[in-house]
Amino acid sequence: MSDQRKEAARINIFYHLPQNFGPESKVVIVLHGVKRNADRYRDNWVNHSEKYGFLIVAPEFSMADYPGADQYNLGNMFNTEGKPNPRACWSYPVIERVFQKVVKLTGSAQKRFYVFGHSAGAQFVHRMVLFAPPRSMAGAIAANAGWYTMPDFSEEFPYGLKGAPLNKEGLKNAFICPLVIMAGDKDTDPHHKYLRRTPEAMSQGEHRLARSRTFFKAAQKEARALGTEFNWQYVLVPGVGHSNRKMSLFAAEYIAAQ
Repeated sequence: MSDQRKEAARINIFYHLPQNFGPESKVVIVLHGVKRNADRYRDNWVNHSEKYGFLIVAPEFSMADYPGADQYNLGNMFNTEGKPNPRACWSYPVIERVFQKVVKLTGSAQKRFYVFGHSAGAQFVHRMVLFAPPRSMAGAIAANAGWYTMPDFSEEFPYGLKGAPLNKEGLKNAFICPLVIMAGDKDTDPHHKYLRRTPEAMSQGEHRLARSRTFFKAAQKEARALGTEFNWQYVLVPGVGHSNRKMSLFAAEYIAAQ
């Protein structure tokens, strides 16, 4: 797939407009996992939408237009030869465009949005915060990511920042963004079928819970070393494993409180 076609790719959007929707209703963009089942993710948020008045928007990064982890989880920052793609071809800017389109179509007066991603969607979210945080994003939640791009300039991308389009000033800006690393305390299966088991991923921990802690602690340490503001949070969700539906309960409550 050429960069030109990728840049022009259309995207399906699944949404739910609550009965009490108004111009000031919060907008929540929900990002699906590896199965690319945006409709199911939207469905998991319908009750939260009605309870809190959220406008739920679930864009579908289809396998046809965004094949593989490189074009979704990793944001299509590099082509198949490992060469940098133009920023216009990255997947991350789609989120801002989706928000602006939704605001126009619904008559929303919101200037900012929240974004929640689970599993592969959480990989997308934390890398979006690192490399291309949307200008209209009020806050982000990355829940149960399988592995992370560590805030480490000595480790090669995608496991670290070496060779990635980010410098220390950019990392400082990322640390200022309100990001929640959310982890289920039962997401501890070291043999989960979708869990990456490369040596680099395993160095982050044997399961998703361990990897979330490794990532957050590394970010805290790097922010201190850079002497910068750090607006990330770590939220441990009790009694929940690798479940988007169950994690969404806590994510919705968190967003409602903001």
